[in-house]
Amino acid sequence: MKIKKIRLNGFGIFSDAYDLKLDEKINIFIGPNESGKSTLIKGILAVIFGLKKNEWEKYRPWNISKDKYDGEIYFNINNNSYYIYREFETNKVILKENKEELFNGHAAPGGRTEEKEKYFNILKKIIGFGNKEVFYNTNVVLQKSIEANITSEIQSIITGATGSNYKVILDKWLYEYFNLTKESRWSFVKNKNKNRIIEEKENELRELEGRKSKLQENFIKASELENKLEILQKEFEEVKTKIDSKVKEYENINSYIQLLKEKKYINEKINNVNENLQKIENINRELEAKNNLIEKLYVNYDKISEENIRDYNLLIESKKELKEKEGSFEIIKHESLPSIKGSIILSINLFMFSALISVLGFKFKDKLFFYIGGGVFLLSLIYTIMVLVKRTREKIKYNTRYMTAENEFNRVKEQLHILNQRLEDVKSIIDEPDFLGKYRAYKEVMADVEKLKSNLEMLEDYEKLEEEKNKFISELNEIVSRLMTLEKENVGLKKVEEEFEKSVEYTSKLKQEIDELNIKKKELEENIFDIKNQLSELVTDEESLASIEYKIEDIEEALENLKFNRDVFALAVTKLDEAIKEYQEKHIDRVSASITEFFKAITNNKYDKVFLDDDFNPFINYKGVKINAAEDNTLSCGTEEQLFFAVRISLVKEINNVSYLPLILDDPFVNFDKNRLKIIKELLYKIAEQNQILLFTHSEEYADWKNCKIMQMK
Repeated sequence: MKIKKIRLNGFGIFSDAYDLKLDEKINIFIGPNESGKSTLIKGILAVIFGLKKNEWEKYRPWNISKDKYDGEIYFNINNNSYYIYREFETNKVILKENKEELFNGHAAPGGRTEEKEKYFNILKKIIGFGNKEVFYNTNVVLQKSIEANITSEIQSIITGATGSNYKVILDKWLYEYFNLTKESRWSFVKNKNKNRIIEEKENELRELEGRKSKLQENFIKASELENKLEILQKEFEEVKTKIDSKVKEYENINSYIQLLKEKKYINEKINNVNENLQKIENINRELEAKNNLIEKLYVNYDKISEENIRDYNLLIESKKELKEKEGSFEIIKHESLPSIKGSIILSINLFMFSALISVLGFKFKDKLFFYIGGGVFLLSLIYTIMVLVKRTREKIKYNTRYMTAENEFNRVKEQLHILNQRLEDVKSIIDEPDFLGKYRAYKEVMADVEKLKSNLEMLEDYEKLEEEKNKFISELNEIVSRLMTLEKENVGLKKVEEEFEKSVEYTSKLKQEIDELNIKKKELEENIFDIKNQLSELVTDEESLASIEYKIEDIEEALENLKFNRDVFALAVTKLDEAIKEYQEKHIDRVSASITEFFKAITNNKYDKVFLDDDFNPFINYKGVKINAAEDNTLSCGTEEQLFFAVRISLVKEINNVSYLPLILDDPFVNFDKNRLKIIKELLYKIAEQNQILLFTHSEEYADWKNCKIMQMK
């Protein structure tokens, strides 16, 4: 690979456009510190591999007024010409081969995109690899520190790690690997429980992506809700308009119907008043007829009291009773006592029989006769006493009955006399034929009169009813006037009175429609309110989304680098042993021979041979003595630097045996004396036959080198 031309615009110290054409072999850049040597090296690598975010801020134009911040490089490989252009801030890249465009897009060193993968795959095909670190660790040779350990430096060059031997390197890489992740890829190492950097970053990324997804969903949902809200608001206005129209129609018809009902009610009231007035007139006429009847048929009947009626009834009953008592008294007067003649004769006969028996007893001197005669006598005596007692009792009883009947007869006569005296004032009336029948008829007439008077009292005053009637007529006229006004405003209302029942049914239906529309309106209001609440609750902050996307981009870039490093360490741990063995089998002898060749040339054949053991420890044969360059501390700092340079040149030759990439030397010979520098000069001329050399130094000694392009940097 031969770089033909470089152009940097606004890169670091090169605030203006910096164009540079290079020689195909050796190019020497001479300049003091801060003259831009290191910036030029960074610029070359930046055009090819790009800058990360923290780097492009560092190398932004010093003059902030500059708009351009880009670079381009022209180079040849195997008779093919290539061109790379890069805008550093946006990582816009154009790659051409023989003027044919191979790539045009964005290829940042961080992150994972299809464009980036495509670019670095094309770059890998062209120069052999697409990783800046590999190029930097092989083809860029810096000034060797005197204090550095030669073995560590060799291992760093070969493996990219530091350490004294393979096991230390393996342990360090495992330590670095598990600092990045808890996931183990090897059976001999268990998984770690605690999250490491990658898991934490992945969790943070998932959280941010979840928040981003939620925000994006919120944006979509908010848009859908706004569309829905617009539709609902439009529907709400339509429903509201319908309700207003229906309500107006309902109110007009309902008002008309109410007026008709009021009209009907007033008419009923007027009819009721008329009926009451007619009733009053009828009652008055009937009362007049009843009074006329009383005056004609029942004169002075009003003087008769209830006591007179009771006395009259009692008089009638007393007359009947007197007649009955008189008959009873006459019967008792003519009654006679029962005859006791037979009883007396029987007694006398008994006495005579007892005397006869007694005489016989005297005659016959027989006591039995005396006893029988005495018994009969005693029996006769008792019987006679009983007859006399009975007769006395019957006499007493008869006398008692006679006196009682006489007293009752006299009492009734006296009662009749008293009643006649009490009824003397109404005698002319009660003596009329069928007095009680006429009196009952009179009482019925009087009851009718009282009932009519009571009905009349229940009815309002005639004049008051007339006033009420006039008031109702006035109200009726007002209602009729309002009805006519409504009919003028709404022609269709005239049919309401004609089809009243249908109109009432229609208003009921209309009311139902209004209620349904109001329910729908309320539902729409609730839906609108709910959507507005949902919209207010949704987080749709564009700035937050942009901030999250920016953080996601940073974390993805960091994760890509971390995973890349993880994969590098994992691959290194997995393949290191195999690679070392394979390298030992295939390359270590050849590399050792190459190191020996360069080292002997640099040291003017002072040392016999250089070789590397399995742990990359360098050994040197010096006059038959095997020297461990890493541990014996027998080499000077200059010799260690010469050995380091020999190892680096050998590895460049070993690795870049196809594309022969340029060798960039940043003042690695600062500690070389003139003789060693002369040897290095010849060696570089030899290397330059295949590899283009870019040598950066502050020493003016290199200005005298021949067949080189010398460029002074100030």
